[in-house]
Amino acid sequence: MVDLPNEKVMCHHTGFKQNCRELVCSGKCNRWIQIQGYDANTGVQINESNCIDNWTPRLLVENSRQTRSNAAAIENLTTEVDRAHQEDMVMRSKEVLDALAGHPRLVRPGCDAAQLESVSPKLIEQ
Repeated sequence: MVDLPNEKVMCHHTGFKQNCRELVCSGKCNRWIQIQGYDANTGVQINESNCIDNWTPRLLVENSRQTRSNAAAIENLTTEVDRAHQEDMVMRSKEVLDALAGHPRLVRPGCDAAQLESVSPKLIEQ
């Protein structure tokens, strides 16, 4: 069921010349909408009708909350990808070092495989 505006409320889009209730009942008002869901601030379930201009502040708050939530999820994903990339680089570095260990001419003079294992993956990338 759609709630109707108060009989005394005048529409600001008509310069307060026409009654909101009359506009809604006649079907001339396309700004009167029903929203169902949960209030972002209280968590209480809502099922209300109101002018879109009255909903805007609440919807902006909800939009901001969702944006922050998405940003946090992206940050977590970025951290996980970076960690996996770092682990992959360490694994590949060890594979290269193992391959070099079998070819003494490829290892720098005076540097054994144990010393090369302590080199950070960032140095090996360069």
